[in-house]
Amino acid sequence: MMDFPNVDKTKCDLFVFVKYILARNIGGNAFMQTSLIPFIPSALQVFQLPLRTPLLCWEEMKHLKGLAPSCKDKLGCWVHKNRLVFFGGYGYMAQGAHRGTFEYDETSFMGDNPGRGWNNHIHILDLEMSTWSQPVTKGNAPSPRAAHACAKVGNRGYVFGGRYRDYRLNDLHYIDMDSWEWHEMSVPQQGPVGRSWHSLTPVSPDHIFLFGGFTTYRETLSDAWLYCVSKNKWQQYKHNHTQSPRLWHTACSGPDGEVFVFVPITCCPISEQ
Repeated sequence: MMDFPNVDKTKCDLFVFVKYILARNIGGNAFMQTSLIPFIPSALQVFQLPLRTPLLCWEEMKHLKGLAPSCKDKLGCWVHKNRLVFFGGYGYMAQGAHRGTFEYDETSFMGDNPGRGWNNHIHILDLEMSTWSQPVTKGNAPSPRAAHACAKVGNRGYVFGGRYRDYRLNDLHYIDMDSWEWHEMSVPQQGPVGRSWHSLTPVSPDHIFLFGGFTTYRETLSDAWLYCVSKNKWQQYKHNHTQSPRLWHTACSGPDGEVFVFVPITCCPISEQ
């Protein structure tokens, strides 16, 4: 059972409560980052769920050291050498000397709300040392964004697409996690269109599977693509489920090369706003 921060429910009309969740499985433990926010973020928490015990019980990781990321949602994450690597997202401006760029969303200022925006920050949570850190990166980092998708292949962390302001992007970047240098890969005109809320799943040591998402023109997608890492080549993948578009979904690879996709949403709940 989760031990969330205490909240006075009688004052809910004075607050905006947002729960930010991102979970990953590492070495028999699932990890979740969550934050409950009354306008100004005040409680960044990380939980772990040991999966090799008879009773599954969430545990809060307390006493984490270092400079933690700002409270945000729609961020990306991958696992590298027993570390969680977080990239980007949409939320409040970070307090303190964070490396990276933050750009305000001018439409987010309401009342006493300090406003939110997009960022391209990288933060690392070392699970052995229980410490947050930021690497010193080289090269041209991706622009600030949110609702992008990430995947790790070898020592590379890939980032595709995402939203920045009113646009959905279709650029592809990777960061070499030995040198922490960013590289941008070319995406052909006939390649995948710009999108957010999609999935990016490693399916082999040389291939990444892209599925679904939501376009700048508020279209929910059902297309699928295979990206070949060694050839830097995109190929559209034909499948029999084009009548089932997906966004905000999760995906993972199976032991026999299949990709499992789970989501209850087939259209954007804010597409008419």
